[in-house]
Amino acid sequence: MNKLMNFLVVCIVVDLCFSNYAFAQNFKKLDGSYAIASKTILDPPPDEKKDRVLLFIKGRGARDIYEGIPGPGKKDVCGDNVFRKSAGDLECTKDVKLGEYVCGIGILLQTGATAPGLGC
Repeated sequence: MNKLMNFLVVCIVVDLCFSNYAFAQNFKKLDGSYAIASKTILDPPPDEKKDRVLLFIKGRGARDIYEGIPGPGKKDVCGDNVFRKSAGDLECTKDVKLGEYVCGIGILLQTGATAPGLGC
């Protein structure tokens, strides 16, 4: 019975440590989608290997990320009212006319390295 009590105490302490860590952050709901994709984001050839996951975030989360990336947005080729910010392979756009934000990043399934993931 003593071993069981020790095990339960350890489990409770570990649980409290991890749950306190989670609550120390200000997590919010995320609006997004994903796709298992290949290197060519738009109109990929049918035989191109699907080797990455593309993660897309929109709404409030995308706005928070866009605003968190330092510097001004740069005019984007995707539209007259679209500005883009990037931090490495993480890219976010803001459509000033529509007030819409979108962020995207690719993650290579083999290595976990990041890759561009946002097209137009």
